[in-house]
Amino acid sequence: MYYRTISLLLLVAMLLGGCANRIEKLSPEDRELYDDIAYIATPAEKEEFFNLPSEERAEWVEKFWQRRDPTPGTPRNERREEHLRRVQYTIDNFSLKSANIPGWKTDIGRIYIKYGPPDEILNKDVGLRQDWIYYDLGLKYRFDEFGSIIYPFPGDQEYEVFIRRQNAAPLDRFLHGGGKLPLDVDWARFYTPENQVQLELYYEYSAKALYFAETDSGTWATVEHRFSILDINENEIESRVFEQQFTPDDVSADNSLRHRETFTLDPGEYHVVMSLTDKNNERMAHFRSLFYLPEPPDSLQISDLAFAHTVELLSTDSLYAPESYRMEPNPTRRFRQGGVLYCYYDIYHIPLNTDGTATIELEYRVRGQNLMGDVMQFKETRTIDRQNARIIGVLDLENAPYDTYNLVVIARDQKSGISVSTTKTFQIVGWSLY
Repeated sequence: MYYRTISLLLLVAMLLGGCANRIEKLSPEDRELYDDIAYIATPAEKEEFFNLPSEERAEWVEKFWQRRDPTPGTPRNERREEHLRRVQYTIDNFSLKSANIPGWKTDIGRIYIKYGPPDEILNKDVGLRQDWIYYDLGLKYRFDEFGSIIYPFPGDQEYEVFIRRQNAAPLDRFLHGGGKLPLDVDWARFYTPENQVQLELYYEYSAKALYFAETDSGTWATVEHRFSILDINENEIESRVFEQQFTPDDVSADNSLRHRETFTLDPGEYHVVMSLTDKNNERMAHFRSLFYLPEPPDSLQISDLAFAHTVELLSTDSLYAPESYRMEPNPTRRFRQGGVLYCYYDIYHIPLNTDGTATIELEYRVRGQNLMGDVMQFKETRTIDRQNARIIGVLDLENAPYDTYNLVVIARDQKSGISVSTTKTFQIVGWSLY
């Protein structure tokens, strides 16, 4: 296979000449600010930076790092600390002293700043010649002795794979402490009687990823859970912090630790930031997302779908009250073939008849993304005695093949004929991936 060597920094400069010209016009102070964020900022963020007057750029960069802070409201910004650590590492290990080129200006330094240390280093040879592999990102880089990327010749199949994987990769990868703590997150929105929105976050991580330390009182793992709710302007309006301790005996048979955290908020847009930290080795999981919480409905409506591993009936006083059930969430959206899928959702503003009840037809449709047609479709009728009702759905997955599926739930008021629907994707997997 024929390879040629070229610095990707030069390649980017050739492809984005307009951007390079804007960089050259920056003052030394602004150039230093830009270099600090250049490798991990999005194209939109870079455009925003260039469009600002010079006197506003330093404050903008501060907010840039605040947006990436996994623990808002604390003195530390672990993401910023990791970035500075990576930059210093490239200076110490990848600088080309004979050419007076600092390590962060080399390709190998740029990749290190973006993604951190590789999962594996192969074929380490003269100078900086080596291969780096990031298994979770599906990326492999080959560097020459000067730390420039060697890439396949355009037109080769390997070149197409390289470009496709590079385009699909995230702008950066944040690892803290002993590496990334695996985390699955899901969510659903519900409404309260007080016309607020109840945002439920479901998350799961594996006890296998935790470090159990020997102490005088036994063997423990300690996990810090930290949440911050920010308004659209990044102002913190709510925060929560708590710790949980586990012994090996506390962990479930499948080694999964599952949680649900609920936030009651006014309608609007919010940034939700969550971090989990293994206190024994500082490994961290980080989640951040922008949520839109719509205004409560004033007519027949259905909530988001939420998935569960198990559902337990706590009270028979009202089978359609949310407080009558306890759910173990399924944030992964993965279900075992031959098992059972539990889901739940709310229906609002059900038009009751004079006898205080309504007849609602519930239709479930399951369609595989790689299969033709619905693999499952059935209907059931419920007589409901509440204007707002919690519905539990149960689907038998015995005959469904492995695939990613769309579950569509349609609720239809039989008197008025009005229907509303909600949908969510899930996977059916084998035992090894469950």
